[in-house]
Amino acid sequence: MQLSVVLAVVQGVVLALCLALSGCTPIFSDLQDARVARKGNGEFTPFVTTTQIQGDNGRERVTDQIGFQVAEGLGGELEFRFRAEHFMDLASLDFGEATAFGIGLKKGLIPNRLALYVPLGFAVGSNIDVSRTLQTQPTLLATLPLARSVDFNPSFKGVIYIGDGETPSQAALNLGLGVHNSERSMTLRPEVGWLFDRDDAGGFIHFSLGLTFRRTIAE
Repeated sequence: MQLSVVLAVVQGVVLALCLALSGCTPIFSDLQDARVARKGNGEFTPFVTTTQIQGDNGRERVTDQIGFQVAEGLGGELEFRFRAEHFMDLASLDFGEATAFGIGLKKGLIPNRLALYVPLGFAVGSNIDVSRTLQTQPTLLATLPLARSVDFNPSFKGVIYIGDGETPSQAALNLGLGVHNSERSMTLRPEVGWLFDRDDAGGFIHFSLGLTFRRTIAE
């Protein structure tokens, strides 16, 4: 099945979920690298995440998340990405469950080493004003090979709340690894990241694990 068809089906499913489910701690994991898929190539990355909040009294788990990302190469060092993520157990924030999704473009700056990713997304929930969750996260992605089958993937991003004029922008740092087979058809992606709070009251930290399946038609 063509990835474009899968993507269309996935978008429909997620849109349906968004009407049915209820949202949200910030999404700030990346679980990708600086490589850009060539035209005709693509990726599918399911992942799990646990998010904690950091405060004066230590860390407290806020939510567990499960989701996936789909990537499709457009040519010219440009890639389209789609992401869906479901939050399980946001009881501590009085939100219940939630679903978020987004789309974005990734542009290679230095082939296989540095890329810019700019997504746009929002979340829905019974106790959430959807318009206020609209945000963009301009992200600089880097990839540094550590060994034949291991890459180091740091990323830095801004979190800009477009729909909420009362929430100031934030910054996040992610540190990930990519452990892949010789063909790069599969890549295991452990990652840890920090979302920094502006008033020094603490922030969020996530621990994530993803597995990328790469479809290669063009080399």
